[in-house]
Amino acid sequence: MDFVSPQEVQRILKDITQMRTQIKQIISQNKKTATAADVSELNAIFAEADKSYTAIKNSSDEDLRSNMQEFYDGQYWESIQAIRTRLEIPKETKQMLQTIKRLEKTLATKAIQSIGLDIAKARQKVADMKAMIERTQTAYASGDMETAQEAMQEIRDEGHPGEIEGVIFRFRNIKNMVKRVKDQQVRTEVDGVLQEVVDAFNNGDYREANESINDYADDMQRLLNTLLRSKINNKNRTDSINKIQNLESLIQSKLGTNVQQPQQNQQPQQ
Repeated sequence: MDFVSPQEVQRILKDITQMRTQIKQIISQNKKTATAADVSELNAIFAEADKSYTAIKNSSDEDLRSNMQEFYDGQYWESIQAIRTRLEIPKETKQMLQTIKRLEKTLATKAIQSIGLDIAKARQKVADMKAMIERTQTAYASGDMETAQEAMQEIRDEGHPGEIEGVIFRFRNIKNMVKRVKDQQVRTEVDGVLQEVVDAFNNGDYREANESINDYADDMQRLLNTLLRSKINNKNRTDSINKIQNLESLIQSKLGTNVQQPQQNQQPQQ
């Protein structure tokens, strides 16, 4: 007889409980898109999960391992994930197209063309994303779920239009704040930090650029706000530059670059 520890039994019972909870959530969250067949399939998995839970909880020592293995062999999580993905495609593609529509307007504005990012390349990427989403919707509408799911996964792997939008908005906000800073040395240091994101964005690494700017944008904006509210002198200039350089080090480590660091101990010119 194969020994089964109480801890292992508790883990599988907890797993089944989580499965039943997720099935209820999927049905509840997708009432508008789930077909009768989808709901029936989910309910069937729920019934099998219930059956497995009861069998495992009340098993004799001799039957416990086989009852657990029967649950594993059912591969219910894989079936649930496939249904979830299928149900979420319409909602996810609709949200992406809404973001793309908003982003297309932003990319077409005159002010955005000169902020230092490769907007033409971003426009082409957005057009490619839009075409991929439309192909996904076509496959889904025709009932070709396998193609639709593969295309949707490709879109997720390629990146979300919101990542491009996020970089542009945060980058623009920081640039607008920097224009109001009169101290040239501070402005130069900020531009040095932003250059890391510019390089990632212009190379088409939009996800990387978005993650990087999200890591420091709030700190950078708080720092710039402090400078804008106070009179810059040697002390707060030095403190600010050191903080900016620390942010730059963070971005370089995130991007895996080996850009030469500025001299930390250089005294600012009066």
